[in-house]
Amino acid sequence: TRAREDMKHLQCQAKQRLSAFLLRHGQSYGGKSHWTQAHYRWLEGLKFSQSVQQIVFQEYVDTVKLLSQRVAALDEQLSSAAAASISTSNSRRRPPDRYSGQ
Repeated sequence: TRAREDMKHLQCQAKQRLSAFLLRHGQSYGGKSHWTQAHYRWLEGLKFSQSVQQIVFQEYVDTVKLLSQRVAALDEQLSSAAAASISTSNSRRRPPDRYSGQ
């Protein structure tokens, strides 16, 4: 859906901003894949010498996590709505009456 695409786009932008911030400050993840549990643990362990950098970094991390949660919640809601729609449309169909000749 359009709403999901928009949310994924915001999530991607937030991840790019965080990655760019880390690169500007000489931080590079040495693991295989980004945005995994191991990558998030690495992020949680990062500390910056200047408090302003730490504040900005934490805001970027929090934004990525929030948008990831929102995408997951939206996916769940869309799945539930699709399932409800299918069951509603199936229950509206009345089987033919065997005795009326239909």
